[in-house]
Amino acid sequence: MQKFLPFLSTICMFLFFSVLTEGQSLDSIRQVAREGNYSKARELCRERSDYEENTDIQFLEGQTFWWEGRASEAKKILENVLEQNPQHIDAISTLTAVEVANENYNEAIRRARNGLQLEEKNEDLIYYIALANAELGQLKSASRELDELFKINPQHKKGLELKQSLDVFKIPGAIALYQSVQWFKDPYERCLYTTTMEAPIGDKEFK
Repeated sequence: MQKFLPFLSTICMFLFFSVLTEGQSLDSIRQVAREGNYSKARELCRERSDYEENTDIQFLEGQTFWWEGRASEAKKILENVLEQNPQHIDAISTLTAVEVANENYNEAIRRARNGLQLEEKNEDLIYYIALANAELGQLKSASRELDELFKINPQHKKGLELKQSLDVFKIPGAIALYQSVQWFKDPYERCLYTTTMEAPIGDKEFK
C-alpha cells in the first residue's frame, strides 16, 4: 500500500491544481445560480480559465442576469455568445424571451425563426413566436403557431394558457392580450405568462 502513496499524492495534487486553474465545473456553477446566488455564479464563471472561448459559461453568466431581471445586461452577453457561436440554441431561445419581455416582438419573431432553422421542433421558440404574434394582434398567426406547438407537445403549459386567452377573442375588439413576466423562486420555472385586459383592438387579422 505504501508504494502507491506517492502516486495517489501526485493524482490529488494534479486534481487540486486543475480546479485552481480551470475553476469550478459548469454544473456546479449552475447549481449556485439555481440557488439564487447570481453574483457568486457570475464570479465563478469569470474565474474559469476558458471563459473567453467557452460560450456555455458565458451563456450561463448572461442567463443569471436574465433570471435576476436585468434584461439589458443579459442581452449584451447573449448577443456576444451568438457572435462567437451563432448556433447556440439556448442563447437564441433566451435572447428571444428577452426581446418579448422588452416588447420587441418583431425582433423576437425574427430571432426565433432563425433558431428554428437550427432546431425546427424547439418548443420554446415556437411558443415565443405565437406569443409575439398575439401581442402584435396577429391572432390567426398566433393560433397557427400554437397548432404547430401542440403537434410536438399537446400538453405545453404556457401554450395551453395562451390558447385559452386567444379563445376569448370571439368578438373582434373585445379584449387585448398583454404579456407579463412572472418571477419564481426557481429560475428554471421562470417563464412568460399571458394575462388579459379590456381594450378595443381585437384581432388585427379578422376578416
